[in-house]
Amino acid sequence: MSGSIGLFWTGLGTVGSVDEGVAGHVYRALDGELIIDLVAPRDHFSLESEKIPHSVAATTSAGGALFLDIKGARYSTTKGRHQVPTRQYRADAVLLGVPLDRLRSDDLLDVTAFFPGIGRWASLSGAEVSYERKEDGRLASWSVKLRAAEPQSQPS
Repeated sequence: MSGSIGLFWTGLGTVGSVDEGVAGHVYRALDGELIIDLVAPRDHFSLESEKIPHSVAATTSAGGALFLDIKGARYSTTKGRHQVPTRQYRADAVLLGVPLDRLRSDDLLDVTAFFPGIGRWASLSGAEVSYERKEDGRLASWSVKLRAAEPQSQPS
């Protein structure tokens, strides 16, 4: 995902509209946060009216994405210099492979994560997953209990 270019939307109501999408680039900062750097024509963003969005949706060269946990926004302007004005957001999380055409909300009810090979790498033989839901179906808590594999030794 780092280094991907694409179209980005800060409002879910306009996701998928090429006219409303803003060209941009996403990359990973040294501290691990994701930086979403959008080309910002003067009339598209303003410092006074722009609030930090709850999420940023994107269609990128790596596919559909939903950036969550947006921490901050920064606006840079040209002031006569030979630079492109930008609007920059910092995000702590991203969901990849998001079907943008079916996205209706950025509130998550269920997330499945797959980390290929992590159990083998950590010498874990199994896991127990448990979760609780609120009355409205949203996730209240989620926990994973991992069990280490029994030690094995090779006879000499």
